[in-house]
Amino acid sequence: MSSKIGRPTGGAYKPLKGSIAARVSYWFAMNRDEQLTRNDVVAKFQVLPASVDGNLSRLIEQDWLKRDRLADTSVVFVAGPALPPASDLEPLVGPSPRDDLVQALRPPSNLRGRVPILDLASVQIDKGVPMPVSRGKFGQGAASVLLKMEIGDSVCLPHRQAAALRDAYNHIKKEHPTRKYALRKVDDDSSRPWRTE
Repeated sequence: MSSKIGRPTGGAYKPLKGSIAARVSYWFAMNRDEQLTRNDVVAKFQVLPASVDGNLSRLIEQDWLKRDRLADTSVVFVAGPALPPASDLEPLVGPSPRDDLVQALRPPSNLRGRVPILDLASVQIDKGVPMPVSRGKFGQGAASVLLKMEIGDSVCLPHRQAAALRDAYNHIKKEHPTRKYALRKVDDDSSRPWRTE
């Protein structure tokens, strides 16, 4: 049988390095007489409550762990008869290769969750700066093009302007419910809206 990590290899099982299964099995190998509830696993190994059984199911199949019920019907996990010694599991407890990638993509801790605080008392107030003319919420230019078109008229536009026409159409159809338009892609760079009604 092929040797894939996390799958049986000639009858032997080996969880993925750094996985919850590897960490839980190592913990039980070090604490064979202990038991953990689902909540204990969540707290100790930072796993989502809904994924506890899924993360530990392979360990239970391999008899590395056993799932028992207490008198109050809560589930506990205990070391199983086939659990290897801690010395065999220790190399699997380190970070997984994926952890290195996640760490590389994570922003530095001094930037995480921080928003610079602006001292409003030191903000400069500018006077006499002309305000740009509003183009309207839906782009007055796009709406005026659509309103000028008669049935059968069409214009060729870059895709970005065609998207603005689509927004403008959604706005003007409330005021002009009888006007209908169709937008078609002409080539990779341009689209063409037609007034159809």
